[in-house]
Amino acid sequence: MAITVEGEKVVAYATNGTNDEAYFIGTQKDGRMDLDSMYADHLEASFDGQKVSGVIVMNEKGAAPEKFAAAPVAAPAGVYTATHGTSRASWVVRPDHTMIGVMDNSAPGDHKVTDAIAAQDQQFKDSVRQMRLERQMQPAPAMTYGTWSMDMHGKTVTAVPVTGSMTF
Repeated sequence: MAITVEGEKVVAYATNGTNDEAYFIGTQKDGRMDLDSMYADHLEASFDGQKVSGVIVMNEKGAAPEKFAAAPVAAPAGVYTATHGTSRASWVVRPDHTMIGVMDNSAPGDHKVTDAIAAQDQQFKDSVRQMRLERQMQPAPAMTYGTWSMDMHGKTVTAVPVTGSMTF
């Protein structure tokens, strides 16, 4: 899990590092965040000046809220992403230089379903859940720390830091 803030704009990224991820987009005011992903997942968090703590609820049948807490970290730790064709890989880079992430070989592009998320009806959530299950996910390729480069489908690609004003 990583969160990046740019003014009031916030992007959070959560991944299991194997076959699932979610980008949460939204705003913060006075350290409070209320964010949604394009797959109808939800994240609520607050920053108390020393740590961010909150809850993620994934749009999965029977999903329990997952609590989290994290202290701020300095760059180059953070969230990175790279694209090539229809593939997008994303990583959380930790302060100890370890990285975790996944690659989506069928990245749908910016906000494919976010207009419909506003409706929040169960039928939509069910169809979005199915879209999540149909994605072609795999662990992200190994990224070289410091140069942020990797081989993505036979091409060397360089990841860029994710900022609060990016969309996915």
